[in-house]
Amino acid sequence: MSPIRLAVLAAFLTTLASCGGPSPDEDQILARYTVTRGPLRVLVSESGTMASAKPAFVTAKSQGKITFIHPEGETITAGTLLLSLENKELVEGLENSRRDLDAATRNRDNAEAELKIFTLEAAKKDEDAIQAQAFAIMGRNQYRDGRAPLQEQDLRLAVERGEADRDIAREKAERMPALLEKGFVNPADLRTSRLDAKEKEQGLAKKQRELEVFLQFEKPQELAKREAEVASTGIALERTRQQSVAQRGKLEVERSRLQREIERLTRRVKEQTEEVAGLEIKAPSGGILVYARRGYWDDTRLDIGSEVRKAQRLFELPDLTDMVVEVGIDEIVVAKVAVGQTTTVTLEGMGGKSFQGRVEKLATTADQTNPWSIESNRFKATVVLTDAKGVSFRPGLSARVDILVAELKDVIRVPVNAITHRGDRRWCWVETRLGREQRTVETGQASNDQVEIRSGLQEGDTVLVLATEPTDGAHP
Repeated sequence: MSPIRLAVLAAFLTTLASCGGPSPDEDQILARYTVTRGPLRVLVSESGTMASAKPAFVTAKSQGKITFIHPEGETITAGTLLLSLENKELVEGLENSRRDLDAATRNRDNAEAELKIFTLEAAKKDEDAIQAQAFAIMGRNQYRDGRAPLQEQDLRLAVERGEADRDIAREKAERMPALLEKGFVNPADLRTSRLDAKEKEQGLAKKQRELEVFLQFEKPQELAKREAEVASTGIALERTRQQSVAQRGKLEVERSRLQREIERLTRRVKEQTEEVAGLEIKAPSGGILVYARRGYWDDTRLDIGSEVRKAQRLFELPDLTDMVVEVGIDEIVVAKVAVGQTTTVTLEGMGGKSFQGRVEKLATTADQTNPWSIESNRFKATVVLTDAKGVSFRPGLSARVDILVAELKDVIRVPVNAITHRGDRRWCWVETRLGREQRTVETGQASNDQVEIRSGLQEGDTVLVLATEPTDGAHP
């Protein structure tokens, strides 16, 4: 047998061994492709939605039941009434708060008037107490430095006069016996002189006793009484002042309490006034009105009779002059995407018209809108259009975004659907002169429809695209 025939036979046997089973039938073949070499644009294709780069969100400032709501999708201007709410409890609460504020204001004014009256009365009491103390001091000083010395002087003078009268009467009585002997006086004169001397003696003793009583009892007692009155008026003055301080403190505390109550009620009235005003919501700017969803778990739409909670997002007013495409990048391919990469955006809602763009933002964390979703995580990317100046877009338009992640210059390439893989193994069916063989290949980067082949195929080979993969032992 010739060497050529031996080589062909060896190749045939090798093919049979590698296939491990029969090759696919003709009716399983969908198409045949010739392996080519050339440039390969590697794309990541994802779906997205047109959105405003600067959306204005409108949230509820109050809670209540919807009585009016502006139709969705209309173009509106700033100040347009978007929604009206009904909340009787909120309106009644505002009226009650206003009444409470009026009552607290009146009570505060009364407290201030009472404090002013008390201040005047306290000043009068303090003045009276000071005057009483001054009178007590004056009375004490008047007695101690004036009346008492004068009274003592009079008493001492009376004692001196009594001593002089006693001495005169005593001397006269002592001369009477001699005068009686000489016949100048009679016995009655003698008795009279003696009685007068005795009276003068007793009068002197009385005046001396009066002086002693004054010095030992009357003067100290009166002075002590007046000193006590000075002390008493001093205590009364201090007590009046302390009572004034205490009472003033109570009045000021009450006034401060009422003032704080007024401030609290004022804030409450302001908040409730804002909430009542928030029962009517007007557009902060112009744009197309879009209703907001309550959440991924609730598709309930806003309508007449719906309950709205405070801080609930109600509407979105997209800025139509600055539109972008928001894209969810699958976690499997997100590593290939980077800011600055060019894109092609196709809008089905505009007749399949395409626009060029670039990736402006790429989230660093996955955006799991629904945590119970069984789908893979997605990373939010923002694509800006670079050739859409003057074009009007509507928010919410569906878009297909092709992101150019790599551009290979000269590579072997085949259709993506010609490659089958199981685990880390990849293979394809190749049609040769000796028949169809299953060949293991090493793949590289891939676009939407073509994949780079790094080994296993050569330019000019014919690969098959199968409807179904043989199942009778043909897999590697």
